[in-house]
Amino acid sequence: MKKSKPLGKVISREEFISKLEKRGQRFFALGNFLLIGRYFGENYYSNLENEAHILETFLDDHKARGNRLFIFFTELVACIRWIANTARTLKHIQNRYKNYGLERGKDLLVDIKKSLDFCNTSLSNLYKALKDEAAILGIRIPAYCMEEEDFLETEVQEYLVQDIDESYCCTYKEEKVIEVTFTYVDIADKLSELLKRGKPTEDRIEEFASAFHRIQSKYDSYISGSEEERNDQRLKKARGYISVCLHLLEAALYMLHLYERHIEVEGPSEKKEKISRILSPSKVRENIDMILSYANDCALEGELLARELLKDYADMTLTREKVIIPRGSVLHLRPASALVEPVIKSTTPVLLEIDGKKVRANSVLEIIAVMGEVADKIEKSDVEMVLQGDREVVKKMKENFLTKIVETKY
Repeated sequence: MKKSKPLGKVISREEFISKLEKRGQRFFALGNFLLIGRYFGENYYSNLENEAHILETFLDDHKARGNRLFIFFTELVACIRWIANTARTLKHIQNRYKNYGLERGKDLLVDIKKSLDFCNTSLSNLYKALKDEAAILGIRIPAYCMEEEDFLETEVQEYLVQDIDESYCCTYKEEKVIEVTFTYVDIADKLSELLKRGKPTEDRIEEFASAFHRIQSKYDSYISGSEEERNDQRLKKARGYISVCLHLLEAALYMLHLYERHIEVEGPSEKKEKISRILSPSKVRENIDMILSYANDCALEGELLARELLKDYADMTLTREKVIIPRGSVLHLRPASALVEPVIKSTTPVLLEIDGKKVRANSVLEIIAVMGEVADKIEKSDVEMVLQGDREVVKKMKENFLTKIVETKY
């Protein structure tokens, strides 16, 4: 009978340091550049983030966070990774902003530069602390560093001759424009509502970043390169708003991860106190709030354009109605088709959301299912229903719901 292999083994500090020194060579060379470099471009931040990620994974694989000697060194690597990620994203916006064709620019770009300066100072201070910690642990950091030429970026975008004169073949292109702009309006509204309520968490911002990413992917798959885009410059501008919102939310997301996981962790912590002496929690929070404020402003500016496009492409005047289903109400599910009827008669999309659950507004079965799910909750509390779509369709749906489906006991 073969002996089973051990799941792992404890190695000595000396053996671990030897492995770490080999694995971290490129990371250290990039880090050393922080202390002498004058120019940090998107390529540099991308390389630094990638190498920090590789080294952090190595440290996690060897359970360094569970070792009192190496926990602070590991935290410093992680913080460098997330600030480099933030800086890369902000630099991407800075590099591409002229191509987006948006009115907003000067104030946003000025504040992005300030945020990048904060990121650069933070990265430098973190790496100095990492070198000091390495000296205490006996980790040898090489003196050489990457050359500035390795990361220089051209001020003028370089590209091949654009000699393909054809549009993407996609049926129902106008429907895709309607779908993209309609979804954009919904996400922009919800982002604004979230930010009005206070400071959002990393998880919530990740949801919105993912939502804008899906909108961008749909645009690129069905609208980019189409005849509609060539004939209507507003579509490229809408794409610009989608991209800026996406990247601003990504930058906020990375900094929120840093803030929540490495600075404002719950309970007393020696590593938390050490990191806070290097990275000012209030400055990190200030940068998060600034980035989210711009994300909200850009989203709402883009929403105005999206509504204009919806009016032209679908003859659709958007409205958003909230209907409160009072506690103790009875839902009559059998006439649920009355809610769907106005949608079926119309060709415009409608968003239907009950208690935060999205359903297809033209599906009787989905509406019945979600109403069945919230029936018990209505016994104890009010439940919110949201209708968004063409003004006349939403008006009729709301009327049918209040007169045929919901019955208030009190």
